[in-house]
Amino acid sequence: MHVIETELLQSTPRPVRRKPFLTVGSSRWGAGCLGLFLLPFFVIGLGALLYALSLTSTLIFGTTTPGTVIAQEVISNDEGSDSYRITYRYEVGGVRWTGKDDVERQQFTSLVAETPVTVKYFLPMPGTNSVLDGVTNAPKRVGFLWLWIAIWDGVLGSMLFVGVRALLFQRRLVQLGRPTTACIREKTCVSDSDSSQYHLHYSFRTESGRDWSDKRMVSKEEWDRVREGEMLTALYLPDAPQKHDLYRFCAYEATR
Repeated sequence: MHVIETELLQSTPRPVRRKPFLTVGSSRWGAGCLGLFLLPFFVIGLGALLYALSLTSTLIFGTTTPGTVIAQEVISNDEGSDSYRITYRYEVGGVRWTGKDDVERQQFTSLVAETPVTVKYFLPMPGTNSVLDGVTNAPKRVGFLWLWIAIWDGVLGSMLFVGVRALLFQRRLVQLGRPTTACIREKTCVSDSDSSQYHLHYSFRTESGRDWSDKRMVSKEEWDRVREGEMLTALYLPDAPQKHDLYRFCAYEATR
């Protein structure tokens, strides 16, 4: 006979805490791996955002100063197109800086070494993301960059929102949920060429006598530990029993 965990028998709202990251039987290992997988993408998105903000600040709020061309460089990419880059020097507050900027081909041919130019820079960071005023193609680049950031960070932000929302739901469920006994009716595995998904199909009855059935995705280790016909504790919200989960696999646990 299944016995409800004693910490769930106390009155609501219960005090709760996050389960340790590597707690056996929790699903947080998979969430942690997903977080580590997404971390480089968040870093890339953050770096692009900071660069776009810096370059935009230079274009809108920048201050100009005289400069001199040092060198020209043609950069070819794998797609067969060329970028035309100018290296230049300028001075701000007695400190000499060197910068690089891309220009269009028409301007590139006339910007030979020692050609005087006007450099625009952002005063709080005079050595960062300066541009050649009047000839830079930075407005075109920054426009494309903001579009890329909107798509990239929008997708990652949506994934983060879904993950945080799921954690907040589990926290609320452990705080306020009503415990009952659930029966594991079936274990299923859906596989393709890249991965496998492991599900536990369970059913439970609410205090009002209504029966509910659902399935829960778990890790391979958790799936192996659970037997068909085994009884586990389910939690459901009394005012919305369709919102439920198996307590063992929640990211939170009640404390006494």
